[in-house]
Amino acid sequence: MREVEQNPRRWFGAKAASSPARGAKARAGRSAPTVPVVRTPGIIERLGWFFDRRKLAMTGLATGLVVVSTLAITQLGARTGLDLASIGTGSIERVSTAAGFELESVVVTGRVRTDKEMVLSALGVSRGGPILSVDPAQVRERLESLDWIDHAQVRRILPGRIEIEIHESVPFAVWQNDGHFTLIDAKGRRITETNVEAFAHLPLVVGNGAADKAAQLFEMLETEPTLKNRVQAAVRVGDRRWNIRFDNGVDLMLPETGFGEAWRKFAAMESENRILARAISHVDMRLKDKVVVRLTDEGTKAMRVPGKST
Repeated sequence: MREVEQNPRRWFGAKAASSPARGAKARAGRSAPTVPVVRTPGIIERLGWFFDRRKLAMTGLATGLVVVSTLAITQLGARTGLDLASIGTGSIERVSTAAGFELESVVVTGRVRTDKEMVLSALGVSRGGPILSVDPAQVRERLESLDWIDHAQVRRILPGRIEIEIHESVPFAVWQNDGHFTLIDAKGRRITETNVEAFAHLPLVVGNGAADKAAQLFEMLETEPTLKNRVQAAVRVGDRRWNIRFDNGVDLMLPETGFGEAWRKFAAMESENRILARAISHVDMRLKDKVVVRLTDEGTKAMRVPGKST
């Protein structure tokens, strides 16, 4: 802004000298006052200021155009139900590039087992590409379809940054069905079918419907932790009830209803009679008031030998 020149009379006093002689005599006795020098900006500086303002205005205009274009397409698509994003992609990408909105960095947090290249591929654009072509909602959907990812959050931060927050699933059990092995979480949701053998220490559930009911079953088994530690697998029968396979090959056949009560009853029998140490193959507890024990072949032969206990 141009400075305004001061009034010289304010520096010499409000009243002027009455005569030239008197004024000269007065001036001889004192030094002349100093008048401030006011510098007016030159033509070069004015032009520099003008072009700086113009550059700033053009950048703001480009940014505003990108935002308005994006909002217009989004609103029109919402009202009409059409996929207008694909229609305006070319125009938006050109404006995005002109305004300097290019993908410069991708920050991923929470990734442990998820394949890195698969995460980057889900973006659909590489470094240097137009960042406005990245739809966070679509990227999130693609990420959540990948192995290991339970849910994800995607944020697009202009001018050139994408932030991805990944929450991976926690393995709970291995599900065997129709000869295929799948790692599942506590809700029975699929995690991956790759490298499942690395999780052989987890419980094995078998059969149709076993994945969905596994968490409920193992919550019940935890009521008898000593016995639960010997469980090798749980087999879902007809998607109605469970057979429990112990580490020595004995099968416990639980009823369709009241299986928690039957489990506690068997735990008491094991504590008192060491059922699992005997030569038996099955313990059938499907009937509430009756327990049926089936011997192994060796146990059956031993029963025929007088005086030999099974």
